[in-house]
Amino acid sequence: MIGMDFPAIYLLHGMGGSPNGSVKQLEAELLSMGQQLNYVRPEMPHADPAVAASTSVQHLRDLNLPQGTLIVGISMGGLVAAKLQETGRADLHVICINSPTWAGDIELHRRMNHRVSFYCSGNATPRDSRGEPLNERERERDSRRNFRPRFDWKRIALRSSSHRGMAQKER
Repeated sequence: MIGMDFPAIYLLHGMGGSPNGSVKQLEAELLSMGQQLNYVRPEMPHADPAVAASTSVQHLRDLNLPQGTLIVGISMGGLVAAKLQETGRADLHVICINSPTWAGDIELHRRMNHRVSFYCSGNATPRDSRGEPLNERERERDSRRNFRPRFDWKRIALRSSSHRGMAQKER
């Protein structure tokens, strides 16, 4: 399971979310599996959908995360973590869950070591980070993705090894 070599595990909520939503549930799942580690669930500026994504990146930078921290970000939380990693914090380990590669005023430009992305889908209408149905361009891009597994979260073993796999924005 999660190695003890992470000084902290930050769990970042999505746009319009809060530290008491899905990331709290994720923390409860990890704790139920015996993962008694240093979890941190900060409230991010993107809890307010009107706030620019870059504001959340700067907020995360200002938290002065310890070297080698693991960040698990859901949706916008994953994008914000990945952008921080891309812009000077390559020491971070980032797991993005259903995270876009661009939103608002930020966009990812590079694949990074120590970053992995998971994309899940169901039978629901694909929606953006605000909960709105995806527009035609986004639906087309979304339909070209080949990696859409269904998986049991309890079986995911998080490791501190190098990861690759962040999808780049298709043009």
